[in-house]
Amino acid sequence: MKNKNDYPLSKVPIKQRTLEVCLNAVKKNGLELEYVPKKLKTEEICLAAVQECSDAFRYVPRSLKTIEFCLFAVQQDGYVLLMDMPKLHMTEEVCLNAVRQNGNVLEFVPKSIMTYEMCFSAVKSEGLALEYVPKIMKTPELCYAAVQEDGNALKLVPKSIMTYEMCFSTVKSEGLALKYVPKIMKTPELCHAAVQENGWSLEFVPIALKTYDLCLAAVQQSGHALKFVPNRFKSSELCLAAVQQSGYALEDVPQEYMTKEHCLMAVKQNIYSLQYVPESLMSEDICMSAVKQYSNALLYVPKELMTPELVFEAVKQNAIALRFAPKEIKQIPKLRQLYIDKCVKDALVELDDEDKTKDFQHLYLRFYHDRKCFAR
Repeated sequence: MKNKNDYPLSKVPIKQRTLEVCLNAVKKNGLELEYVPKKLKTEEICLAAVQECSDAFRYVPRSLKTIEFCLFAVQQDGYVLLMDMPKLHMTEEVCLNAVRQNGNVLEFVPKSIMTYEMCFSAVKSEGLALEYVPKIMKTPELCYAAVQEDGNALKLVPKSIMTYEMCFSTVKSEGLALKYVPKIMKTPELCHAAVQENGWSLEFVPIALKTYDLCLAAVQQSGHALKFVPNRFKSSELCLAAVQQSGYALEDVPQEYMTKEHCLMAVKQNIYSLQYVPESLMSEDICMSAVKQYSNALLYVPKELMTPELVFEAVKQNAIALRFAPKEIKQIPKLRQLYIDKCVKDALVELDDEDKTKDFQHLYLRFYHDRKCFAR
């Protein structure tokens, strides 16, 4: 029988909601404070509730929302500032602690009490909070702190403050921030630093600065960057490097450079790239390589290459893969037996030892007559 402490407080009769029951409830789930009788909402219970879940602040009686209590709450979650916070208690100290916990709440701090220290603390916590910093407080030091926390904050830095050093430091830790670097500051060294951190940033490299070596570095970091490589730099070696990093890059390999080696390498890296292998290059060994990694790759195997050996390999891993096989292969007795044995074995794993013997025959017959699989 369950103890009353195990039930949600809303299910416990009012008369049985004692101080002990309520305290235990809010310690497990702070939002249970909503169902604590008003006369039992003590500071101890409310503190316990807010500590467990900051959203419980909304159920704290206003008489208990002292400056000390509010300070404690925002240290748990800065967004408490938005939860019925008494305006008189929205002091500089409370707001400073709120933005230290979550910089984004700077958006809701009254401008009249916003300080430079507060803004600096906010961007150190959340770089994109730079958006809510008044222009007059956006100093080089503050902006640098913002981009160090989140490179994407570079888009919020005034051009008059942005320096080459700031941009270089930013793209080294967040390559895609290259998008926000002024064209005049995009040097070969800076672009190289960006693509080494994230190959996708090749998209934002000016055409004049794209070289074979830069493109190679980009696809080695992220094969998907192949889509941003100019055709004049695409070679068999560069495309091979791309599919080695990401099999999906096979989709962007030009037909003139597509070889069986590229396809096999792509499939070994990611079996789903099998869908991008041209029919002219599709072979049994490529399909087998994919199926050995993941049985459901059978789904992308052309019907003419669907051999019994391939289906056997898939079903050995996962019996359900048989659904993707042609009807004539499904009827092969040896394959049918493998499917049944595999299904029974997998089903027995989930049973208790004492149930395995008595359920074996039932399971065997169930899978033997599995029309859903064999009739297709």
